[in-house]
Amino acid sequence: LSFYGNTTNDTFGTSYDAITATSSLSVPPCKTTITSFTPTSVAGGTKQLLQIRGFQFGSTIGKVYFANADDGGISKVYTDVSDIAFGGWTDTLIQVYVPSYDSATISSIYQKYPAGTGKFIVQSNLTGIIKRDTSDIPIDIRYSVMNSKYKQPVYLAPLAKFNHKYTFRCDTSVANYKGGAMKNIIRRALKDWTCLTGIDWELGADTFGFSAPLFDSICVISFSTLGSTSTGFSQLALATNYTLPCSIARNFHLETDIEIDKTYNWFCDSIPTNPIPVGEKDFYFAILHELGHAHGLNHNINASSIMHFSYIPSPRKIELFYDNPADSGGTWVMNSSLSISIGSCTIADNIQTSSSPLCNIPNGIEQKFNTGKVNLYPNPTNAMLNIDITGFGEYETIKLSITNLAGNVVISKPIQVSDTKSLELDLTNLNTGMYFITLENKQQRITSKLIKL
Repeated sequence: LSFYGNTTNDTFGTSYDAITATSSLSVPPCKTTITSFTPTSVAGGTKQLLQIRGFQFGSTIGKVYFANADDGGISKVYTDVSDIAFGGWTDTLIQVYVPSYDSATISSIYQKYPAGTGKFIVQSNLTGIIKRDTSDIPIDIRYSVMNSKYKQPVYLAPLAKFNHKYTFRCDTSVANYKGGAMKNIIRRALKDWTCLTGIDWELGADTFGFSAPLFDSICVISFSTLGSTSTGFSQLALATNYTLPCSIARNFHLETDIEIDKTYNWFCDSIPTNPIPVGEKDFYFAILHELGHAHGLNHNINASSIMHFSYIPSPRKIELFYDNPADSGGTWVMNSSLSISIGSCTIADNIQTSSSPLCNIPNGIEQKFNTGKVNLYPNPTNAMLNIDITGFGEYETIKLSITNLAGNVVISKPIQVSDTKSLELDLTNLNTGMYFITLENKQQRITSKLIKL
């Protein structure tokens, strides 16, 4: 390859030979371009960092648009300066905290829409180019926790006068619905969330005459007539959370009132395989969903999640699973609230957890591609734990792991199955609380709940 220079300072035409390209990277001209992003699965509102790589993002902060989880991605939510990590917007790299609170305002009201799963858009502030590009693949936003308008988590902090528990009370009309069937479902749903996260939620005495949400230090579940949401969806039920600020960095969630639309005929049944009769709505799903909001979770765009933005009657989604990334957002909220130091705030000093939630402890909560079974006893235990198993081979080495509510593995080791199919485990040094114990080989994995006293 040769070329010639012919300028005023080069009157005799110097010849340059053997020109070598130093890069084969193709930079599209005049266009903001996304080339990749990591990680591909994140949580919203937790300050988890998303790194977006590409070209021509510009040197000044623009916007990243995500799918609006409140309407399934029909509209978009976008980042502001506080969502961008310090120094996190360069021409080739954007480092963004996935938001759970859209800073857009309509008539001076914050919209509070969370980001959801879907393809995202980068918009630069450059001039003279095509400013927008859309990711080739969607980003998976597993769950999203509620933030204040200052983009800080809203911590669970039930009032001290209620022993730092959330005690929900049914209005008598709810308590008596279908001969008490609705109240039984509420009790079951509270237990389900307690078993998933360890938070101490309970059902208290009935109340009378509470027909509207009111910040009165009482968590009430009542009937109401609800309209449509701001995103155009009919509301089956509505959770109203009451929070108070301690500082810009701290906001506390003190109370939740739940309204149930009385115009629907509610199906009050807790057996997952039972079909929903024509013309009825699944109350079990609705109350689990609203209690998720009470727990500090936003909507998401994940049909397997109890926090999915819309009502899906079939297949029935009425069970919470610890290892479901969409459901496990509750454990993040729980762990976050337990770990904070309230300091000078007098709202609450901690959140109460249940050392022995009323769960179906001995049964495996997860049995994937296997027919094996595990029996734990005594459970709860304060020291030694016996494990009887079936479905694993004699003298086979399998992996045993114990995980806490925050998702951290506290014990992990290989064990050999004896001819009696029985194991003994010393848990003396394990802290008090709820855990998940897993046994697995290449063919199967079984997880059960475990309580350490």
